Amino acid sequence: MKNILLVLFTLLSIISYSQTILSWNIQNLGETKFKRDSVITGLTTVIKSSNADIVAIQEVITGPYGDSCIIKIAKILDYNYTISARTTGEGAERYAYLYRKSITLNYSKLDVSLQDSINREPFVASFKINNKDLIIREVHLVPTSKTPQKEVEDLYQYKSGIICGDFNLTCKHLIYIPMLKYFNSPLCGKGTSLKRDGSTSENNYDHFFVDKTYQILESKVFIYPYKGNRNTLSDHLPILIKLKQS
Repeated sequence: MKNILLVLFTLLSIISYSQTILSWNIQNLGETKFKRDSVITGLTTVIKSSNADIVAIQEVITGPYGDSCIIKIAKILDYNYTISARTTGEGAERYAYLYRKSITLNYSKLDVSLQDSINREPFVASFKINNKDLIIREVHLVPTSKTPQKEVEDLYQYKSGIICGDFNLTCKHLIYIPMLKYFNSPLCGKGTSLKRDGSTSENNYDHFFVDKTYQILESKVFIYPYKGNRNTLSDHLPILIKLKQS
């Protein structure tokens, strides 16, 4: 009986204090996708099936339809949301977070300290979950042809929390080594983008860097079921981690 109770307590502990976070670069999330109900339904279905508590979204367009997409998805999911201001550099976009209503948002803001060195400066959010604070910084670094390594170096100032998003740079690059002193990178080597036919590419540009004080219970590229070409939704696959704080 004692052993059974111990197992039940352990399972309840994991359920009560674990968080599932999904990060997804949803290509050009704006007017075209908003006006196609099948796309919004598809995006919402993927997010719902992931059972994510918090969703970090990159590549929200700066026009009004970017906001509209996030608001519509959040309404269907019955989640709260926060949308960033327009990033300040070239290729301006916005970011967003969707999160369960049981989670409290402490604050969200673009990191203005990096607006001169990173084209699309990180979007920082602090959440309170089960009386514990969780800080997430999502990024969408410049394309590979524009040397995202330089922007990775500017992320060295972060030494805690979660960093996630589209880095446009494979995890095997040596530029990440200083970050690995403070963070684990659980999805290294797993393809996260799609070929034109919807099949998975070997390119792994989307990453989680997870503070080493967190226990990673699960990490994966979320290859969701979909009838048709997944590029209809995005040219990137979502990535997912489940973790708990030690």
